[in-house]
Amino acid sequence: MEEKNKDLEKLFVKREVNRKTLIEILTPYLRIDRENKQICLLPDFSKIECKDGVIIVLLGIKMLKVEKMREDELIGPSEVFDISKINLSTIKNALRELEKERITTSEKGKYMIPNFVLEVLEDRFKNLKLKDTKDFERTRRKRKGPHVDFSRVKVILELKPDEFAGELYDFLVKKKGEYLKKSLIVIKLAKERGGIDGLTAAEITKILQEHLRVPKVHHPNITTALGSRSASEYIFKQPTKSKKVYLYKLTKSGEDFVNNINLRAEEK
Repeated sequence: MEEKNKDLEKLFVKREVNRKTLIEILTPYLRIDRENKQICLLPDFSKIECKDGVIIVLLGIKMLKVEKMREDELIGPSEVFDISKINLSTIKNALRELEKERITTSEKGKYMIPNFVLEVLEDRFKNLKLKDTKDFERTRRKRKGPHVDFSRVKVILELKPDEFAGELYDFLVKKKGEYLKKSLIVIKLAKERGGIDGLTAAEITKILQEHLRVPKVHHPNITTALGSRSASEYIFKQPTKSKKVYLYKLTKSGEDFVNNINLRAEEK
């Protein structure tokens, strides 16, 4: 009778977290920084497949919630990228696949792993084979994109962020999203403050992400915004010597559009 009850118990969804199982899965791949409430990845994290890496990050977030270092365990692709540095497109594809496999659930573009899935993942990670380091290095070299030269925008990178952005600094840094508007502003400011007529998507990303420290800006966000149908009214693309790399310059409508943003900023 007891044996039957044990078998039956396996069929019911477990709402509570099996802390022991969670720790066993995570221990080879990460540590938790209690002081900063952050996930710190270990070297072996780089030796697992990207999809498994995404699972580890999601489980790491679950552990932060278990330890009351975080209120919610739902996490979006950009935050997974910030932690793991896995390619953002790869993360999005992995999250979609994991949802189809019933490993994750989603809500408004954010994902989590239900507690009852932990037992399945325990078996998955027990039998997981790490990539050979040499194979991993060869794969990484093959995937590595061309070196991007940022010498054209050196004059901008040497300016103080608020000196470059002026009264639009708060809009660029604090306003969420608005990737097209931010790109148009940076293109115009580059011409006015640095004498640079036109920027590539990589240069725009560099200025926003590393110089102005705008949160959650990634190269795919910028290229998607610049390639959108609405962008064609405000910019035109000038081919460069590099394949599929363009200089983006403002049209007259684009300059007027940015000037109107400027006027609204002055009114505030």
